[in-house]
Amino acid sequence: MSNELTIVGNVGETIELHNLPGGGTVCNFSVADNRVRQLEDGSYKTINTTWRRVAAYKNAETISEALTKGARVIIRGIEEMRTYTRTDGTARPALAARIPAGTGIPH
Repeated sequence: MSNELTIVGNVGETIELHNLPGGGTVCNFSVADNRVRQLEDGSYKTINTTWRRVAAYKNAETISEALTKGARVIIRGIEEMRTYTRTDGTARPALAARIPAGTGIPH
């Protein structure tokens, strides 16, 4: 069973394009999803930001050419929990999204 998700946010870094050993390509990037609240004066304040790593396998070249840092995107994919190693050597959990269909739509 998988957890499907939709992320609306902004690309947080330059997109990395990699060749896979068995052929094909994957592009990796991060997306910032901001939770905001409207204040009484009508302005908006960011309450928190969630960062997710995204890996797109299909149409990776097209996505890497179309998106740039700061671009607004809608991502539809499968949520995964991964781990990464911090500079101090400790392992930390990280939210990630895998996009099997290669959906990376500039908004």
